[in-house]
Amino acid sequence: MTLRSMTMVWALLAAGSASASTDLDWLQGDWCGERQGVQNEERWGSARAGVMLGWHRDTRDGTLVGFEFMRITFDAEGIRFHAQPGGQPETIFPATTHEPGRIVFEQPGHDFPKRVTYRREADGRLFARVDDGRDDGAAMEWTWSRCAADGD
Repeated sequence: MTLRSMTMVWALLAAGSASASTDLDWLQGDWCGERQGVQNEERWGSARAGVMLGWHRDTRDGTLVGFEFMRITFDAEGIRFHAQPGGQPETIFPATTHEPGRIVFEQPGHDFPKRVTYRREADGRLFARVDDGRDDGAAMEWTWSRCAADGD
């Protein structure tokens, strides 16, 4: 392979990564909701340099009850979701479905969850689901609305 053809391949990969990240702009921002008496916050930054950074925080009565650090990466290996709940070592979920307003990540070898889904609802809210890889199996779901950043 010549230097010129290698440069063209890298340019195409970079363009693909950039367009993939742009396709997830609907995920960016601050999201808030409540699930079973627990206040949920999820924040996603913009896609830059092949990565979107995010975090999730759960509180009940002003006390932290859970958190997660997350990344979505865009590179030659595709789009991948990196999850670190409670600061544990990361689990990587490759994207298996990517369409406007919806993305699904799956890792069949993981205990739970095996599948992570994000979807933008018609009313602008953000829906998220983690499950055991089956539509009718064990799952947890959240629906969040946009919230104002409170500076923390």
